[in-house]
Amino acid sequence: MAVHALHRIAGRLPEVSEQLLKIVSERPARPILIEAVKIAGELGLKEKARDLLPKEDYWIIDIRRARTEELFAEPEREDAKERGFTPPKRGPQYTAPQVACCTRKEK
Repeated sequence: MAVHALHRIAGRLPEVSEQLLKIVSERPARPILIEAVKIAGELGLKEKARDLLPKEDYWIIDIRRARTEELFAEPEREDAKERGFTPPKRGPQYTAPQVACCTRKEK
């Protein structure tokens, strides 16, 4: 939430965006780093953030925010009717081998 608060402040005071880049350079916990890089991209600092990231973390730069209109499920799907409401890992479509459970110890 602090990273998002910096985003709101940086909208009014551009010099605050350097603090956001400082967060990226310190490489905090991954969720915080991801949010900081996403916000740096929204503020037009994507290239500066890329320079601060190690190569194995470049994938973070490609994360984007999706609009709500892009995310929806079709209520009249046709592919779910064959399976119906079968619980997961049950029924004829689950083909993994199964082993009998719990052998009894005799005294």
